[in-house]
Amino acid sequence: MSKDETLDHPSYGLVQFSHVTGHRRLFGSSLDTHERTVCLSIKHASLIRNDSGDRYSGLIDGDMVEVHMSAAQFAELLTTMNIGSGVPCTITRVNRQTVAPPPEVDHQTKSVQNKFADRMQDLASKILADSAEVQTLLEKKSLNVADRNRLQGVFKKLSMELNSNAPFFLEMFEEASEKIMTSAKAEIEAFAVASVHELGLRALGANQVQATEPLQLPKKS
Repeated sequence: MSKDETLDHPSYGLVQFSHVTGHRRLFGSSLDTHERTVCLSIKHASLIRNDSGDRYSGLIDGDMVEVHMSAAQFAELLTTMNIGSGVPCTITRVNRQTVAPPPEVDHQTKSVQNKFADRMQDLASKILADSAEVQTLLEKKSLNVADRNRLQGVFKKLSMELNSNAPFFLEMFEEASEKIMTSAKAEIEAFAVASVHELGLRALGANQVQATEPLQLPKKS
């Protein structure tokens, strides 16, 4: 057998998808943390050639880039090619250097809640200010055209806020909640599929071990 010949070139690389377990915060995910993620690693590679054929070798970790995705993000990546700018992922390694985890930010539902609360607080302040003006106008013995228009404007503004803006925030909250439920469902389904797959591989391995064991013939009496 001839000695191994190792060939290297800047264009040689290895790409790999793998499942990784452990609590991790992901960029662009609707969930706080993920127990199981999909990892994509790209690393430099070497071509090792001998009489037995070619094989490829590379570092264990993604020495060029390593990113993690949720099950929902991974599914979206595979099913939405050529659409938009891409799917969010979390970069964990670049050029063999570990990247800090993404900062904790409010999810969309929390953001909508905060914006709605701020909007309602602002509305309450405006109502208090307008009510004082309305009270002053109502104390007049007679109202002129400008006074009537001012009163109509106050109630029109209040009606618009309650009939238009409040339902808009409610719709945004419902959409955000539905997105979280969809993401959570995808994560649960992915975990279940991976668990069944892992159990199947274990069972298959056990069957192969039993099949390779020599047949024990009964001893003659």
